[in-house]
Amino acid sequence: MTHTKLLALAAAAAVSAGPALAETTLNALFMAQAAYSEANIRDMTADFTKAHPDIKVNLEFVPYEGLHDKTVLAKGSGSGYDVVLFDVIWPAEFAKNNVLRDVTDKITP
Repeated sequence: MTHTKLLALAAAAAVSAGPALAETTLNALFMAQAAYSEANIRDMTADFTKAHPDIKVNLEFVPYEGLHDKTVLAKGSGSGYDVVLFDVIWPAEFAKNNVLRDVTDKITP
């Protein structure tokens, strides 16, 4: 799944969660040193927000070493993120601790 699709899924979940507001803000957390660059993510996000001008995306980048803890701590503080790029070894832990939310029923084919 592309990162643009991840943002689109999160946007759909945020918009379908309640009445549409004038502007929706998504908070997204990405790994700073992945196979893509921050510029790639910023470019994809700019394309996304151009197509969806009522959705603002706050991007945050952290080193891999801090990604897990930042994700868990944000959830524990009650704020959490709408979109997180996470390692393949964390989904079971995140699901068990309600860090992830299944939004497939909010997305139309």
